[in-house]
Amino acid sequence: MSDIIKAQQGLARKAETERTHHFEDLYHLLCKREWIEEALQHVLDNDGAGTAGMDGMSWKDFNDVNKKDFENEKFRQQFIETLQEELKQHTFKPMPVRRVEIPKPGTNKTRPLGIPTIKDRTVQTLLKMLMEPKADFYYFSNGFRPGRCTMDCVQPLYTLFNTTTRYRWVIEGDIRACFDRIPHNKLVAEVARRIADPHILKLIRSFLKSGIMDHGKLAPSEEGTPQGGSVSPLLANIYLHRFDQWYSDHYGMPDVQTEAAKRSAWQRATRKGKNKAGTQMFRYADDWIIAVRGTQAQAQAIKEECKHFLQEELGLELSEEKTVITHIIDGFDFLGYYIVRCNRPTNGNIIGVFMQPTGKGLKRTKQKIKEMTDKKTLNDDYLHKLEAINSLVRGWASYYRAVNPSRTFDKLDRYVWIRLRRWLQKKYHLSSLQVRKHYMRHRSGPEGGYAEFATQDAEGRWVWRARAMRTKLIHYRPSWKRHWPNPYLEKRKAEHYVLPTFKNIWHGNSEAPIYATNRREALKRAKGCCERCGKATKLFTHHKNRVKTGKRKLNQADNRPEMLEAICFACHVKEHKAERIHQNKVKFKK
Repeated sequence: MSDIIKAQQGLARKAETERTHHFEDLYHLLCKREWIEEALQHVLDNDGAGTAGMDGMSWKDFNDVNKKDFENEKFRQQFIETLQEELKQHTFKPMPVRRVEIPKPGTNKTRPLGIPTIKDRTVQTLLKMLMEPKADFYYFSNGFRPGRCTMDCVQPLYTLFNTTTRYRWVIEGDIRACFDRIPHNKLVAEVARRIADPHILKLIRSFLKSGIMDHGKLAPSEEGTPQGGSVSPLLANIYLHRFDQWYSDHYGMPDVQTEAAKRSAWQRATRKGKNKAGTQMFRYADDWIIAVRGTQAQAQAIKEECKHFLQEELGLELSEEKTVITHIIDGFDFLGYYIVRCNRPTNGNIIGVFMQPTGKGLKRTKQKIKEMTDKKTLNDDYLHKLEAINSLVRGWASYYRAVNPSRTFDKLDRYVWIRLRRWLQKKYHLSSLQVRKHYMRHRSGPEGGYAEFATQDAEGRWVWRARAMRTKLIHYRPSWKRHWPNPYLEKRKAEHYVLPTFKNIWHGNSEAPIYATNRREALKRAKGCCERCGKATKLFTHHKNRVKTGKRKLNQADNRPEMLEAICFACHVKEHKAERIHQNKVKFKK
């Protein structure tokens, strides 16, 4: 067991046993070389390591292909030694974050993202490693916590909205620009409730006040935690813990183990929601819902009290267009799931609570598939395209495998089949029947019994199109845990779900560098003129020997420059037209 894990477990035990303890003398842990090495490795392993901050340093500087391994290792050790010395001498000063605008999923809007430097990300990771083991959160807070995922907020709703519990109204809460509007002084005060080391608090303040570089102009950061830093979600959770604490004091269900008398009184007062509304809250970062057992008027009153507390005490504002009160029969969206209760067995549904992917989520995934099979991608390799689509479908389906996604999965599979067939038709100028003949294969076995898109890889193995309907559905872990074990003290690691990300989805063309290089060489050789008719116009590359599924393996595909022709569009059409005529003659003779 490493010294890092031992130190984290010691902090976690202290936080578990003494709920009001103030931790002091923590800064020396940040200066340890082992901690810095672990934090740097975590930063470089992250997908965002390739994006540089203000200093221009990224993952490539630590893994330069033009340098030898010992030179890269020397650069890494110098970076660690410099950072360690700056932390020891208290001379470390974070640089401003680089502001970029990224698209907001499902809308035409954008949201700001702050990109820190590699050095700042490393120090933020050190702070996260130090603060996370002793962070105090309620059982209904699941966002950005180790061992937690969105299903911990969603799974209990199956039981909560059944016929016996009488929870029918839902307050859908959304805090407007939560990360951007957190007051710095109040945030540091919340952190100081458990951490009394002045050097740690000073370091957090320096990150909050580091500034924002937007289009070459430096703007001061007066409020908020920039999205993009590794410690920002943890700081936001610590700040919103005040909201959880207020809810628990006013509406929360008392613990049956420690407060048995209060629990009985609470049950009598909230029975059937007549005297007092019974509530259950689930929060994932700034998205939260409160299930209400009572009337719509009681739910409206609770919503107004939440709005007043957030505005007066925390300086945050609820989004009026997103914070609504909904009946469970009408259904609502939460964390990418559409949750609804069916009271009548109609349209093939049975009575019960159902959860499925939202319409917006399906639409976004279809848009990704459409971009991957656009006419601009016709030069991409078929094998790489199939692997890219499979990666997207499997990742998206795995996120929803613990709910009721069958109908949505079937819609996605049908859409992928149509888009892939059209892409092959345009790429090879074939009819739908020819696509079925040359690029689809009958699949046998327990997962077969039908014709499916398939091709062979370099080793001759068949790669089949992945179907979302073939995803194995699971039942998530127990629906309710009031006393969650600290993940740093668990003997067995908590279950983790790999959630798909759609920011930098692979479109199936980045793994074909040899073909792209040879194609450029063939076009350069032609010097802008068609190699058949000599016409000076836009040129296309044509394979002299095409790969045919089942007849020539992929590793036999001839992508050499001398086997690629640079011809004009008219000659390209004539070539494929002559080939189709020859195929029809052969078919007629048979």
